[in-house]
Parts: sequence; structure tokens; C-alpha cells
Amino acid sequence: MIPPCEPSRRAGGSLRDGAPLGALFARGRLMRRLMVLVVLMAAAVPAAAADVETIRPFPVVATGDIQFDFDAARFCTEGGGYLAEYYFRIPNRFLRFIEARGDSAGRLEAQLDIELDILDAGGSSIEKRRDRVTVASGSAEAAEGPGPFQLVTLSHPLNPLAWGASARVTDSGARKRGLAYAITGRHKDGTARARFSAEPAQSAGLCVSDIQFAWQIEASRDTAGRAEGRLHIVPNPARTFGLKNPTLRFYYEVRGRTGAASTYKVDYAVDRDGVEVYRSSAADIAASGGFSMSERLDLSAFEPGTYTLTVRLAPPGEGEAAVSKAAFNVLWTPLSWDRSEEEVLDEAELYLTEAEFRALEEMAPGERARFLEQFWRAFDPTPRTARNEQMEKFLERMDYAKGQFSTLHGGHLSDRGRIYIRFGEPDDIHRELIPVEADRLENALRNDPFLDSELRAALSSDRSRPHAYEIWSYYGRGAPLLPGRELFPSGEQIRFIFVDDLGFGDFHLKYSTEHGAVR
Repeated sequence: MIPPCEPSRRAGGSLRDGAPLGALFARGRLMRRLMVLVVLMAAAVPAAAADVETIRPFPVVATGDIQFDFDAARFCTEGGGYLAEYYFRIPNRFLRFIEARGDSAGRLEAQLDIELDILDAGGSSIEKRRDRVTVASGSAEAAEGPGPFQLVTLSHPLNPLAWGASARVTDSGARKRGLAYAITGRHKDGTARARFSAEPAQSAGLCVSDIQFAWQIEASRDTAGRAEGRLHIVPNPARTFGLKNPTLRFYYEVRGRTGAASTYKVDYAVDRDGVEVYRSSAADIAASGGFSMSERLDLSAFEPGTYTLTVRLAPPGEGEAAVSKAAFNVLWTPLSWDRSEEEVLDEAELYLTEAEFRALEEMAPGERARFLEQFWRAFDPTPRTARNEQMEKFLERMDYAKGQFSTLHGGHLSDRGRIYIRFGEPDDIHRELIPVEADRLENALRNDPFLDSELRAALSSDRSRPHAYEIWSYYGRGAPLLPGRELFPSGEQIRFIFVDDLGFGDFHLKYSTEHGAVR
């Protein structure tokens, strides 16, 4: 149960549908290259109004070099206006920290430029704001680790025509990689845009703010010159709870349009897919002019998924209740927690079919977590135990691929990494890193019974120089990650041929008996 709370003052300011996507030839790498081209082309084109149909409600995840969570909440002010707070959760690993000037303690800092474009209902910019923010990391380990992150809150009066916002976060101390960026001198950045879900709730002379989800809510540690009961709120821009924070914490404000004292009844409800899973009532609130509330709810019994929290405030008498709603996510597995949206999708791409992956892309984080948990539960060889050995095998293979086949985008996303994750260690590897004439690929394939003459000719057509290559063979079909989902005939040998075309150690899949095609 949500315990009754006292009013408190707010702190200011496939190839085929059944084939795993991991089988596609360098699909992830190709898409990233295409995205780079799109970004470069877009940089030369004047900005236009956003396509409002593609803008999702808060919160959203940024794209680009800096992948941050972007959320917002609107709070009622005197005179009928609103104050908007924008929340940014930026993982340290996307930033470049340098030693702060004149700091003998060796504190590390990053300088961020945050640009906000306020959008109207047509997706056009109606107001621009820019803030320079300094964030700090306590140690080099924290600056480079996968877990720590920076939380930034910006507050601005809300334009009456505001419908949404676009945000760009730029790290002024980190330049983009690549020849094109070396010429232009552009810095690393990330962009996100989102819309408000609805107008703040107003009824019977009341204005109820948006719900602000929090990682922690506690009494302020700095009360000098401030009102008693002031709260220190640590925002949760991702709106994720569960594995490392099983308690839902949220905050909202109510402002009365009149100064008369009244007693209000407050109800809370949580539903998933339109089905109510929780309901509770706070103690009746007696206040004049307005009040604020902070609440918490234990989520330990909640399954993974996306939920909607509803705050219903009923005024005295027969007046219509004011209602404020907001969605949040519950995540319980390491596959979903402490990973960016891109990381979750990149990993899922390794084992899902195309249809499954397309559906996953459209899900909210909580629903995505529920889908993945159910997926792995179906392959759990010991469902009555807490361990899922099949999921553990996936994580072990992914970690091995990251270290063994390291590339710019991660060894688990390389062609060799994808095949290793799907089938495990090959029965045989024929590797030639500096092949002499007799060891060239066309000679190694000359008597290969699995290749017809046309395929052999295609694979050996480039005689400009001897490329490094690897031939992986699975005589016993290896050890498939997900038995029953691979489509090879029983007893058939599987062969994969990887070639280092550019000589940089990035081996691309050129041919496999799975696809029967040369790349």
C-alpha cells in the first residue's frame, strides 16, 4: 500500500521471416554506415519542421554519439502559466572527462552545451534556449565505467504554444571521429525530440502538474534560508524501475485557482494494457491555494512491462475530478537494465527473427523487457530454478566475442562474433593471416566439395593481393545457441568464409553454406 503522505513543498527550480537477424551479412555495420551518410547529408540541409507523426511522447532516447534519456514535466504557476522542467540522464561512457583546471584533487569534468528547441503542434520551432552545463565524475573509473551517469535538470517558463521539444547535447571537449569530422571540427553530440502527452489536468479551479518520476526523494540537505519540508528530488528520466531500484517514487503538485481552503480526496491506480493491477488512496488533503505530494510504491510483485500511473484528485462536492497520467517501466533482467536502447536492440538482433525484431523495435522499454524475459524463459532448460542457463550461455558468448573479435562497433556485432554467438566454437578453423601464393583463398577452396566452380571463381576473383582469411567449419553443427530455431538439415556440414578485405583485422563474411551467396 502507498502510505498516507503529508503535503510537502517542492524543491525549486531475412532473408526470410524465420531466419535469425544475426545471420544477415554485416547488417548492423551496413546500417551504421548508411546512418553516417544520412547525418552528413542532413548537416548540409537547412532544418525543417519536424514530422509530427514520428515524434513520440516523453520520455525518449537520443540518437547519435551521446545517447541520453530525455524527459520533461510541467508544473502549474500563478496566473495560469506553466514551468517546464527538462531532465537528461547521460551515461558517463558517452562523455569525455578532463581534469578540472586549478583543481588539486584531480576532479574530472565534462563541458556540455544543451540546446532546446520548443516545438509547436506543427513541429516547428517557436523558441530556442541554450545552456552550458559542467558535469563532474569523481574518478577515472567512474568516467569510463558502464554504470555511472550524469543527471541534468533545466527549468524554463513554458511557451503557451509549446507542444513538444527537441534537444541536442554536445560535448565541447570531444570531437567526432572520422575524416569528414576532422575537417569540420564537429563535436560529439546526441539529439532527441518528444512531445507532451496531454495538457496538465485542470478541473474545478485546480491545476495538477505532470507526474515526475524520481530515482530518490529525500529531505533537502541544504535548508539554509529555505522553507521547512523542502524536498531534494533525484529525477528518473528513463522512468525505469525494478532490478536496481524496486520502489516506484513519484512527485506532483496541485495549485488551486482560488485561495479558499478545501479538502481533496486523492486516489492512485496502476494499470497495464488497460487492466488495473493496483489501486490505493492517500489521506484526504486539506489545503488552500495548493500543495505538493511525494509517494512511493513497492514494485517487487510487479512483472516486467510498461504501466500507467493515474493520479485522481477529487474536489469537495460534486465537481469533476482532475486526472494526471504517466507511463513507467519495470525491468528485472540484466539484458534490459543499464543498457541503452541501441545496446538492447543490437543484442536482440543477434538471435531474434526479423518479424520478432521489428515488433521489438516498436515496444516501450518495459514491454520490450517483458518480451525478452518471456523469450528466454521459453528456452530455459531448468525453468524451476532461478538460473537460466541458456541466457547465461548467450551472455558468455557475447562477452567472448567482444574481446576476441574487437572492432569499432564491438566484437559481438562483427560477422565472426555473430556466427560464434549463434553456433559456438567451430570444429575447425583454417586461418591464413599473411598468406603466401600457395595459401591464397582460391587455392584453399580449389578442391572444396561444398563449393561449385562458379562460387569458387567468385571468391577468388580479386587477385590484387593476398587477403587474410578464415574458414570456419562445423562438422557436428556446432552448439546452436537456440536449438530448434536453426534451419540446417541434420548432418550437413556448415561452412563460413571470412575475409579481411581492407587489411585492418575486420573480417567480413564472404560466403556461407547457410546463405549460398558471395558478398
